[in-house]
Amino acid sequence: MRSKTSFFNKTLYKKNLSRFWPLWALPSFGGALVPTTMLLQMVRQKDFHLEEMTITESYYAALHTLVPILSLLYAVLCAAAVWGYLYNSRSQGLMHRLPIRREGLFVTNFLSGMTMMLIPYVITGALTVLLTVMMGQLPVKALLLTVLGVLLESFFYFSSATFVAFLTGNASAMPVLYFLLHFLEPALDMLMGTLKSGFYYGVSGGYSGLLENLCPTVYLLRKIDVNHIYNEVLDPETQVMSQELVAVEFQNFWVIGVYALVGVVLLTLAYAIYRRRSSERAGDVAAVGWMRPVFRYSGALLAGLGGGMLLYTLVWRPFQITYDDLEIVPLVICMVIMGLIGYYAVSMLLEKSLRVFRGSVPGAAAVAVVLCLICAGFRFDVFGVERYVPKTEKIQTVELRVGGNDLTLESGRNDTLIQKTLALHQTLIEDEGARIEASDYDYNKRDDVVNLRYTLKDGRTVHRNYDVRLTWERMNQEGTVDYLLNQLCNDPETLLARLHGDRTDLKIRSAELSGYTTGAYQSLNATQARQAYEAVLEDAKNGNWGREIWFEDLGTLQEILNTNNNFFREDGSFDRDEILLLMERAKQLGDPFAELNIWYQTPEDEALSSTLYIRVRPGMRETIACLRKLGVLKPDQLTVVETEDDTPHATSIAYEEGTSDEREQPIDNATVAMIEGEN
Repeated sequence: MRSKTSFFNKTLYKKNLSRFWPLWALPSFGGALVPTTMLLQMVRQKDFHLEEMTITESYYAALHTLVPILSLLYAVLCAAAVWGYLYNSRSQGLMHRLPIRREGLFVTNFLSGMTMMLIPYVITGALTVLLTVMMGQLPVKALLLTVLGVLLESFFYFSSATFVAFLTGNASAMPVLYFLLHFLEPALDMLMGTLKSGFYYGVSGGYSGLLENLCPTVYLLRKIDVNHIYNEVLDPETQVMSQELVAVEFQNFWVIGVYALVGVVLLTLAYAIYRRRSSERAGDVAAVGWMRPVFRYSGALLAGLGGGMLLYTLVWRPFQITYDDLEIVPLVICMVIMGLIGYYAVSMLLEKSLRVFRGSVPGAAAVAVVLCLICAGFRFDVFGVERYVPKTEKIQTVELRVGGNDLTLESGRNDTLIQKTLALHQTLIEDEGARIEASDYDYNKRDDVVNLRYTLKDGRTVHRNYDVRLTWERMNQEGTVDYLLNQLCNDPETLLARLHGDRTDLKIRSAELSGYTTGAYQSLNATQARQAYEAVLEDAKNGNWGREIWFEDLGTLQEILNTNNNFFREDGSFDRDEILLLMERAKQLGDPFAELNIWYQTPEDEALSSTLYIRVRPGMRETIACLRKLGVLKPDQLTVVETEDDTPHATSIAYEEGTSDEREQPIDNATVAMIEGEN
């Protein structure tokens, strides 16, 4: 009779659980402390009531933030425990002499590790569910979704740890390779961002997240979210509007499912590697033959890129005039040095010997050449990153930030301004005269930052940040950055777009007027804020608001005239007529001003309030007249009327049955007297 092939061995399964019991017992004890602490806190406060929405929110928050991080750390420990015999030749020989086929060892050990991963979750979850049932609440949907999410994420992380365990035969290399593969994408992303920002004008560095899905933990934390849905509720006694949580939704659960499918693929690959894995590879850094050159050259390139950037920062950047820029020759030297060090260090680990130099010249030369090509590719912008300007038809929105301008342009609504912004962007790339250089500052120059952020129709974003030096002479030279920037910012259509004056669906909620120096403030309800907003629109249309005068340092110009000395120049020379003209332009802005903040909502995002920041200057006749009519601005000067402590705030609203316009009227004197009499 043929013997039956077994894919599971109960004895080995129990042996793994009993042998490594501290690995699941200690986390279980720590997890059990969470519901225990909650129960003791309720006993102390004598409050045994929990809202169902609160419990649901807690379940989803744990699945969103805690489970990915805990599973990432716990999986490598469990994998190192059940697959530890692969890293010692004697232990591996003993296991393979057991009357269990490799298929049985693989399935049994995998189930052992998964069980150890899930025991702490089961104990913590069971106690938490028991506690919530005792409180009379059990959100079934949230519970089932959380349980499924924990199972799928645990499976993925343990499968990835199992896959890594079969790639290497060294116990020390296994956790290093595990975390390296999990976080290789963000490390390379930030490194590439540093190279881009160092070589390309206007391109910001940092983390872009372009291939973020290759880093599961970061992608799960950023892609998955917990959505809270609120309803506005009016308290009939206090007449105060509050928000009540009515639903909690777990968004993008499908991401967890996709990673679970990836776990199936990794587990299949791990099984295929195990079937062909040579027992003699125990103790080697690379347990699979074809992985040896991968380890050698990838390790060398990583050492060259990361270590080379670190060496460059330590030995060369302190001597640069501009710290953030990169110089190609010293950078290549630093990267080649660190790349060669990495190449020979990895070779020594792979060969388990210090004698690795004979015959290594071709490999070392290949590493040096690749690093030189990478640096040259960035230096000469092979892929056109620095020169890239999005096409009009691909743009959804454009955000422009420069000086006092904060502008958001939408495709289909502000197409003319988008075209002007694209022309400005192209000129910023081509016009090197606007770039800041190491030169003395001057009274007719201004350093500024032009910030552009495109949101494309395919969901991608493009961000550029240009440091520019604007000069008085170039403001009148067509085709320069200075000229185009001045024309764009002072375009009447731009001023209207900054105030969203081209929209009829804007909902003005409230406003606040504050003094810049006095600290006094007044609050305006929705009706009053709408009146102030319309007055600002009139001033913008009349050219009394929003114009950017780039050289407005009145105090500095006056000091140059008083001392007859231009302290920005070594010889002290200056043009008196030019300074007088600059002072005349600066005076157009006016010195005193009040700050008007208007809160509004758009139909696209009714849950979020945005703010318009308006500086009320002396020339804003319509706005000043409106604010004085509302009684929040003094009649003889640009000063906010101070609110007394015992006077009801201007936002105090008498909510009664009726239309919204009736509810938005401020409290009149009769109502104030009645309230004071009741108190």
